[in-house]
This record gives sequence, C-alpha cells and structure tokens, in this order.
Amino acid sequence: MKLQHNWTYSDNLLVINFFYRHYKYEDYELLIKKIACEIGTTVASVKLKISNMIYILSNGSYGHSNYSEDSRLAVFEFLDQNRNVSLNRLIMILK
Repeated sequence: MKLQHNWTYSDNLLVINFFYRHYKYEDYELLIKKIACEIGTTVASVKLKISNMIYILSNGSYGHSNYSEDSRLAVFEFLDQNRNVSLNRLIMILK
C-alpha cells in the first residue's frame, strides 16, 4: 500500500462506480477497504476522496474542498452515464 497515491481520473470513477454497485449489500468500511486495496492506497486517502466528491455534489455545503479536477470530472461523468441517479442520492450513497 502506498503512503502517497497519485489519484487518476480512473481511480475517481472506480470509487463512485464501486460504491454505487455495492452500497446496498456491503458495509461502508468494508467497501472503503476494498477500494483502497484495489487502487493501492490507504483507507484514509479513500475517505478523503469521498469527502471531496461529497463537497462537489453538495455545492460546497459538506465535505472537503481540496478536490482535483479529475474528481470533479469523474463525478459528473458518472451522473451523465447514470441519469437515473440524482445528486442527493449519490451524496447519500457516498456518505
């Protein structure tokens, strides 16, 4: 596991897609651990990335503001590909 991970657009998209597919069936902490193992980073890094995505989705009302452009693009790419998922629903899934 890397202490310093350089997040890519694909990593960001993987986080959102993985959560969307598994949030109903698996524990939140277990999902985060699986994602961290898949990407090769720490659990804390995944949690921070999720917080960044929540910030993007909530228009700055919640989460951490130091998000990357790749995070923003991945969030809106996911929403574009999954038009049945609202912003509020995706926030709920990621929380």
